[in-house]
Amino acid sequence: LCLGRAGWPGWQSMGSILLRGEVHEEVKGLRLHGDIPHSRYLRKLSAGRAEPFMLKLFQEHLPEGRDVVDVGGYLGLYALIAAQSPQVKRVWAFEPDPRNFGWLARNIRENESRVEAQPFVVGDRQGTARIQLSRGGQSQTHVSEEGGVAVRSVALDQFLPEDVDPALIKIDVEGHEVAALAGMKGILERCRPILFVEHHARSLRRQGSSPEKLLELLAQLDYRVAWIDEEQRCTKPPATLPDHDHVNLICEPR
Repeated sequence: LCLGRAGWPGWQSMGSILLRGEVHEEVKGLRLHGDIPHSRYLRKLSAGRAEPFMLKLFQEHLPEGRDVVDVGGYLGLYALIAAQSPQVKRVWAFEPDPRNFGWLARNIRENESRVEAQPFVVGDRQGTARIQLSRGGQSQTHVSEEGGVAVRSVALDQFLPEDVDPALIKIDVEGHEVAALAGMKGILERCRPILFVEHHARSLRRQGSSPEKLLELLAQLDYRVAWIDEEQRCTKPPATLPDHDHVNLICEPR
């Protein structure tokens, strides 16, 4: 278990609260733990009903001898699966919600994984951000200009060591995707990783962005974009993107 350069101030003291009513599920050889609000998500994972095609594509694109970065690590499924692969060099996971981070840390430790976890918002600048903690499944915590909890914000271009060489980056940050991408332009230009990016029109607009801005930025970064259709288990062109629900994009460098 890697604590990262900043450590985990305070998460263990929160753990005594988080561990009330904990739930556990076996998922792809991993033992995942969470709180009661995570139970529905964990059951869907265990039953293979939570974005199975996205997960299949993610596994198929795991690199050999290069790094993986998970921005919005939640309970750690994608980061842990990447770390299971012996050909992946290193894995980084970022999760700013302190409730989820405690479980992410535990899942990394109990699966004896080599994921390096960081409790930060990934955005377009170094500094401080405020996040509104979601209720329910705790998967919709988002950056907010007012209220919420203050956490450290990092831009990956400045934060990650120079020798980090990601070949795959997953980004799921509840509408903050444009800012996250803007803060890693240097990495994207230098390393040309495959990207898996959440696309949720309502969340993007809540953050003062839009689906159009997200697609425009990906085009400027010279990425070919398709969206992942879980029902038909295929990828489709962005012109057919649904506006009413969240989907995931797979973005390949040209």
